[in-house]
Amino acid sequence: MAPGVAHAELNLSASQSYGYAGAGIDFTGPSSFYVYDLVVADWGCDAEAPYAQFFYRLGSSTHRWDYTPTKRYDHSGCDSGDFTTYTNLSFSLSGDTIADLGLVICKSSGCHLGNVVHNPYVGG
Repeated sequence: MAPGVAHAELNLSASQSYGYAGAGIDFTGPSSFYVYDLVVADWGCDAEAPYAQFFYRLGSSTHRWDYTPTKRYDHSGCDSGDFTTYTNLSFSLSGDTIADLGLVICKSSGCHLGNVVHNPYVGG
């Protein structure tokens, strides 16, 4: 199925004093999602580039949370008008489903989770 056909685009975001991450996504099946665009912004002015990652909950009986493997950084420096955009990204999981999905904004000191959305292809 093509992204965006069955369900409307969902928006995820996370922010902390040091940065912001926002994404437009669509679930494309029980184990996959498509990212229309991902914006990462550095607000920290501390010479440390923040990064965004997607955080998902497995649909199996473990209900374990995990991160997607790729970190998406903003190296543009600390300016509210500067940010880095990533487009047309996709993620698929083998052997399990993605029940819930969130976006985190991170630095070396830790990550902050924003809103979480449920995958409509996976039951309750």
